[in-house]
Amino acid sequence: MYFLFYIAFSISITCAAIIFKFFKNRNKNYSPEYLNLVKNFTLKTGLIFTFIQPLLFVISFISSPNSSLSFSIFITGGITLALMLIISVMFYLMYKDSQTNLGGATVLVFLLLAASLIRADQLAFETKNQVNLYEQGKSYIAHIDKIKEEAGVTEVVVISGEDIYNAKCIACHRFDTKLVGPAYNDVLPKYEGKRDDLIAFILNPRKINPEFTAMPNQGLKPKEAEAIADYIVKTYKEAK
Repeated sequence: MYFLFYIAFSISITCAAIIFKFFKNRNKNYSPEYLNLVKNFTLKTGLIFTFIQPLLFVISFISSPNSSLSFSIFITGGITLALMLIISVMFYLMYKDSQTNLGGATVLVFLLLAASLIRADQLAFETKNQVNLYEQGKSYIAHIDKIKEEAGVTEVVVISGEDIYNAKCIACHRFDTKLVGPAYNDVLPKYEGKRDDLIAFILNPRKINPEFTAMPNQGLKPKEAEAIADYIVKTYKEAK
């Protein structure tokens, strides 16, 4: 679906570029009949594919793996769809009212759309990569633990989520008060039943709420992230 979307995108931007080339200065190198043929064919084709674009984009977006989706990607996707709508309106105006002078503006919006698509791809890759790193870290630790167990090596390491909270989190977070970051009581409800998502965010934080600055990476190991996640969720539930 994503490949088909880029085919539709390529045809649409080509149509816009043709309109811009042929009608930017009321080109006199071609006969009126030929220019009329170019205009009708190009605008009809462009109009069709600009209406197909959003449909293919939405289908490919919905079919994306959940591990590659984030709040930022949804925002970028909304901007992308808005730009597609603007392009469709421009093609419709050019087709219905013969406003071929919009060709240059249409090409410019297409370039903004291309930048938005590139950014969406980057965000999806970064999100997916963060999740993969977390899963690989868990697998590595489980593998090491298995080797130690088979070798008869016993190692008891107690990681205190409360100690980590007091050392790294308390300066910016409280459960019922907004500080540098949001109150836990406001954000933890969306992570109920989603322990892995909370741990993944702690390991690789990203900006979600525009009211607050992005949380810096605390350099925690997977086990430490699990400990702090379990601690704050447990404390939140007990208080509730």
